[in-house]
Amino acid sequence: MKKLIFVLSMFSAVVIMNGTARADIAQGVKVIVLDAGHGGKDAGAVNGRAYEKDITLQLVLKVGELIENRLPDVKVVYTRKTDKALTLKERSDIAHRSKGDLYLSIHVNSATKTAVGTETCIFSMDESLIAVNRGNGNKDMDRAANYNRNMLTNRHSEDVVDLSQISNDAATRAYINRLQFVLGEYSNALAELIQRNYAKSGRVVRGVKRGPFQVLWGIDMPSVITEVGFLSNTDELHYMTSEKGQAQIAEDIYKAVAEYVGNINKALQKEKADAAAVEPEKPAPAPAPKEETKPKQKDEPARKNEPKPAQPAKPESSARGFSIQIMASATALSADDARFKSHRGQVKCYTGEGSYKYKYCTGFYATREEAQRAVAEIKSEFADAFVIEVDGDRVARK
Repeated sequence: MKKLIFVLSMFSAVVIMNGTARADIAQGVKVIVLDAGHGGKDAGAVNGRAYEKDITLQLVLKVGELIENRLPDVKVVYTRKTDKALTLKERSDIAHRSKGDLYLSIHVNSATKTAVGTETCIFSMDESLIAVNRGNGNKDMDRAANYNRNMLTNRHSEDVVDLSQISNDAATRAYINRLQFVLGEYSNALAELIQRNYAKSGRVVRGVKRGPFQVLWGIDMPSVITEVGFLSNTDELHYMTSEKGQAQIAEDIYKAVAEYVGNINKALQKEKADAAAVEPEKPAPAPAPKEETKPKQKDEPARKNEPKPAQPAKPESSARGFSIQIMASATALSADDARFKSHRGQVKCYTGEGSYKYKYCTGFYATREEAQRAVAEIKSEFADAFVIEVDGDRVARK
């Protein structure tokens, strides 16, 4: 692949935009962004009249069609559907404006004539990769660096982020940690599924590769690059440019995406089912005596007995009641996280069962009916919000 233009200054803009624009991944997979590598004057890898930019576009359109036909609840967004050039920032902007839940970039590899196989890449900036760029006197680190240098040779070193140019400030470190540890587990899950499906089709698989890939830098959602074969290999060139070969590659990628979406959505459904399967409500306590009404002033207009909106009660550490879940996550989040939108700083975290054990809720109500009346307003920001019963700091159990 030819050298990609990368602008480090895009980082700050991405962090500011993504912090307020995206909901947590635990809300499910509703939007998938498909990226055809290269385009326009940037042909990518070339072998005779075969151009990487054309193969990636053909495959992206085929994968997108499969998703649209077979996963009707998922929206597909394309970074490009024609032969046009896009910068990495433009691709990133498209992904985040669409509020994507998954980013899949398709590329074609190129090396020697005998190089063969598929690989899928995810973002990483661990110390062994830093050693690739900066050097290190530690023998163990040097061995790791040599391994990663060999891996990066196949991808071309100019396609990775120059780690020596990356700022070491707190915001940058937090962003890198999010890419690697918060989103990385989802990216790795999809990458493994893609490689598994390639293997089922008889392809040579080179495994999941990790590195500071420019294509994935600035993509604040689970994201992978899948390299569908080597254009420098004559047999793979014929396979990737044939209708039969492209149909199989697209099917392999689609099956991996479908399984990933299914796994995420099943986990979320189980979370909701577990939260809904709570004990029957206890009898409500006797109503408190009514306060003595004050005589109306002469100029005070008569008021209708309109129902008042539900007001959240003040939760206590040992209180049992109801709250409105707006988000769930596999990892702990700060109450000030921007993804909580207008409820930032006001959410309470309850722990529950399953992969997404951290349940982020707003409001506390004595009865389910009160909480249910308040849900409508919350849904204007969090469409999947629902009522759960809580007991102290945990989701109530049966």
